[in-house]
Amino acid sequence: MRTSLLPFVLFSALCLLPSALVARTPSSPSQDVTLPLTFETNLGQTDKQVRYLARAAQSNFFLTEDGVTITSTHPRSKSGSADPGIADSGIADSGIVDLWFPGASIVQPSAEAATGGFANYFAGKDQSAWIRRAPMYARVRYANLYPGTDLVFHGNQNQMEYDFELAPGARPDQIQFAFRGAGAAHVDDNGDLLLPTSNGTLRFLAPHAWQEKNGDRQDVDVHFALRNDQRVSFSVGSHDAAARLVIDPVVVYATSFVTSNSTQISALAVDSSGDLLFAGETSALDYPVVNGKSSGSAVTQQVILTKLNPAGDTILYSTYIPSQSYSSATGLAVGTDGSAYVAGITDDPGFPVTSQNLGTCGSFCNAGFVAKFDPTGSLVYSTLLGSGQVLPHAITVNAAGNAFVTGLVVDSTLQTVNAYQAQVCSPCGSAFYAELDSAGAQYVFASYYGVNLSNGQGIGLDAAGNVY
Repeated sequence: MRTSLLPFVLFSALCLLPSALVARTPSSPSQDVTLPLTFETNLGQTDKQVRYLARAAQSNFFLTEDGVTITSTHPRSKSGSADPGIADSGIADSGIVDLWFPGASIVQPSAEAATGGFANYFAGKDQSAWIRRAPMYARVRYANLYPGTDLVFHGNQNQMEYDFELAPGARPDQIQFAFRGAGAAHVDDNGDLLLPTSNGTLRFLAPHAWQEKNGDRQDVDVHFALRNDQRVSFSVGSHDAAARLVIDPVVVYATSFVTSNSTQISALAVDSSGDLLFAGETSALDYPVVNGKSSGSAVTQQVILTKLNPAGDTILYSTYIPSQSYSSATGLAVGTDGSAYVAGITDDPGFPVTSQNLGTCGSFCNAGFVAKFDPTGSLVYSTLLGSGQVLPHAITVNAAGNAFVTGLVVDSTLQTVNAYQAQVCSPCGSAFYAELDSAGAQYVFASYYGVNLSNGQGIGLDAAGNVY
């Protein structure tokens, strides 16, 4: 499939920038969450033609060496997979628009300004298929796309912005772009470029141009020029060709992303550096997990884990624990080294685990789990707490990296170790409390506490290591 690039503009001597691209999708119940946009390196999480990908409010961007593909949903490939932007040729499904630049060079994009964050994918039980530590960046550059002209993609919060950078003597009239997967383009009364699709309307906000002279900015007239209903260029007004001209974005996307179903944050934590971590779950198939992708399940609820810097404007990592059935997060703790420990419940027999020592999930499954992620978001371990319904409600961690959990057991499947109460009547159920070793593979201790469906709601440690 040929993929292509959006028109974003910034010139060195002359700069053009169609200021914004806004995806319009059918209205639906929504929840808003603000996350910064970044570009992740493709290490196998999508089609091999893609070099970098970015996930924005209602669209995803897949950058290749000759263009960009924009998806406004999670379309399926011909094989039926849920990988967006993948097809043998042409457009795989509705909601995909392919933009490319006629007459441009084939350019290998290069990433700039590493954020220090990483994307991680842990899909299924096969650990060899997991993708760890895909670096994330703030910008991607297509150097010399046209003679003397670079194309730069960058994000602003959850907005996609884009610049053309023209060196002195480069010609803005050589820049043009075409598209597939959308209807006839038109420019509205505001100067915005609209591309109708079967899934809504892609809107490129009117470009804004300026030059700086003697420390003052001077506006330069610029607008979209339709060459035909499938090809667009720019018309730039009078300007000083010897001075830098910038076309700057006005608005790109919204300040939040919108999902078509519920998204819930179940737990928050702050590490010693002031980074904010949150865990939760989403039922939306179009949830724009910045560094993840949908499982492809028709109906699913997936656990998410995200870490933001203290300013909240950079994702240090954002990953999810995929499942083909209902999964939820119930607790979150952060170790002294910055590792995150997520407790939750899953109905998925294929839930990704690194150890089955403490329990497995059969055809009927309603199992508790604990998963540990290192400070970069890479999965260290994931384990079920039992082969039955051992359901954690709260979690904490000590300085040695051992996780402590409490919650409810509604059967007799807890593997008790050094227990205060080793047994419970199997129809009754009980609260439980337990300590996992640092590898998440064994219990240091595990005990029932009480009968008649008593439930552990919170857990804490004092300086001596006593459990409360």
